[in-house]
Amino acid sequence: MRALSRAMQNGTWEQNGQPIAFDALGNLIDGQHRLQACIEASFTLTNCLVVRGLSTDAMLSIDTGH
Repeated sequence: MRALSRAMQNGTWEQNGQPIAFDALGNLIDGQHRLQACIEASFTLTNCLVVRGLSTDAMLSIDTGH
């Protein structure tokens, strides 16, 4: 995550269209590392897609290739 934070600070991080995702209960299920890096880098994330209301089981398939 430090590398991500540094990239945000030095302007080399690029958004790739991956959303910040929340399940139907409001739990953050994808994007936590990006958001934590934003906090550490004092970086403002703009033009970001936010998805809400996903199944609580959706997290099981994130970053797994399924």
